[in-house]
Amino acid sequence: MKKKNNQGFLPASPYIAWSSLFIVIPLLIVVFFAFTIKSGDTYKFSLENFQRLLDPNYLKVFGRSLLLAAEATLGCLILGYPVAYLISKMREGKRNILIIPAIAMNIPTFPSSNIEKPSNPASNIIPCTTRLVEVPINVQIPPRIVT
Repeated sequence: MKKKNNQGFLPASPYIAWSSLFIVIPLLIVVFFAFTIKSGDTYKFSLENFQRLLDPNYLKVFGRSLLLAAEATLGCLILGYPVAYLISKMREGKRNILIIPAIAMNIPTFPSSNIEKPSNPASNIIPCTTRLVEVPINVQIPPRIVT
């Protein structure tokens, strides 16, 4: 016999609030500005933004963006699935140690002060040691805005 879950809406409410705030509302804003143009102090419905997409310059950039997205997705699939499979087959102690670098690579590093740092040395370790690039990558991190 199946037991009914009587908890209802309450357990899902943090997820619904988070999704609404960071997914639904920004998506609605993007859709609003995609279908409107500013006319004086008001916005009016227009398909002008989509007509501009057919401009050759925009088409070239749009096509290249799609190609780069497809390449990145394919690269992540080719690397990610075998690594995840290998990690899943390891003992728990080793598995937890190998998961730490994967998590750490997803944590961005921000400057701890308002001073611009010309380059983040950590961002150059893999590209330089694997010879993907010949010179270090110069990453400009904008200073934090203090109000």
